[in-house]
Amino acid sequence: MSPQKFEGQVEQLGRGVQLCFDHGLTIPGLIILYAGIDAMGWLIRLTDAVEVRRNFEGFVVDYMLHSYDGSAGSAAQVATDLYGARCALLHTQTAESNLTHQGQAREVHYRSGNGTGLVPVTTTNTPTLPLIVDPRGLLKDFQHGVDRLKRAMAQDQTLATRVYERAAFYFDAGQWL
Repeated sequence: MSPQKFEGQVEQLGRGVQLCFDHGLTIPGLIILYAGIDAMGWLIRLTDAVEVRRNFEGFVVDYMLHSYDGSAGSAAQVATDLYGARCALLHTQTAESNLTHQGQAREVHYRSGNGTGLVPVTTTNTPTLPLIVDPRGLLKDFQHGVDRLKRAMAQDQTLATRVYERAAFYFDAGQWL
């Protein structure tokens, strides 16, 4: 089991995203953040099968949106929107993904609490309005989700064992060739 690798990875992801955001590197920070959600979904998956979308959306619904109020649609729809945003940024660094083109997800545009943000000049004219997300708010949701996962692990030894066994596969930051 590897609680230290799990804790270290979570710490590095959070610090990396925060460092990017603090230096005006919103897109790289969001890419790291979405990769972090992917990693948490990979850790908690119930089977050995790696189903990236299902794992990502499962972590979002079960841990990040646990107390979500439903104001932007169902938790499942928001999770799909965020997965589409993840795909868009990782693959094209735009707001467009296959899911938005197929009408299965809304485009996600990013705007901070002070009203500044990243909104594409042109969009795909999807039939739905975009979901507006505050990048720092998404980071807080991720951190709360990780905290919720840690509490769940403290109550469920099977979950803790699964997470720590998979975390053992993380790169060891202290060993370089």
